Amino acid sequence: MITRFFPFLCVFALLSFNLLFADTVTNSKTNEVIENVKTSENEQGIIVEYQDGTRRGFKKEAVTIQKKKLLG
Repeated sequence: MITRFFPFLCVFALLSFNLLFADTVTNSKTNEVIENVKTSENEQGIIVEYQDGTRRGFKKEAVTIQKKKLLG
């Protein structure tokens, strides 16, 4: 019974994981566009997390964030 639903669960898990990484960040100094990332903000600035787990920090005034509305 579970083997019948296993492929469906795998596809659903992959799609759900990719939906977490939906923001687009534009660096205003270099015009670099970073797509499909997860962003968070703290007192020091903006943290951009890539799908591979790599994180980069930016000053708040150095980037613009375009948030994609997630399902749900």
